[in-house]
Amino acid sequence: MKKIQLIQPIVPNIWEKDIREGCHPPLGLLSIGTYIKKYYPNCEIELLDGNLLDQNELERKIEGDILGITITTRTYPSAQKIAKIGKTNL
Repeated sequence: MKKIQLIQPIVPNIWEKDIREGCHPPLGLLSIGTYIKKYYPNCEIELLDGNLLDQNELERKIEGDILGITITTRTYPSAQKIAKIGKTNL
């Protein structure tokens, strides 16, 4: 069984926090996960939300066969770290 991790990276402290962060799940990743689960029911899907986890927790949990990372300007440095960790874990 393939394990797919869909990841919302953290927003570094250099950026001002959005008042809505942590209140709303990453709907784009949820919809992708739902689609994958519908058409590939044997896959295990895990959503890692950087608004709820710190960088160290997020990095420790990266162990999927496939990683999907959503990236914005504010999360780009964290996304790069996540991608490097995912690449070395292959």
